Amino acid sequence: MAQHNAGSLGRYTATRRPVTLVFSQWFDRITDAIENERKLKKWSRAKKEAFVKGDFTTLRELSARRSKHPTKHPATR
Repeated sequence: MAQHNAGSLGRYTATRRPVTLVFSQWFDRITDAIENERKLKKWSRAKKEAFVKGDFTTLRELSARRSKHPTKHPATR
């Protein structure tokens, strides 16, 4: 956090300071942490904000499938 706020990393957060930590989670394996981060990065901003606030009702609504599963058409004979 200190490096991000100091701008010493010179990356994405260098122009978006100050940064604050809103969520952290411990993983036993780095691969699990990377997998989880990639999943969260794909979420919409609204979904991330609901998650950070602990608003699981809204998170569930935002996670609901917008379209139904494709219908399997019966094979024509």
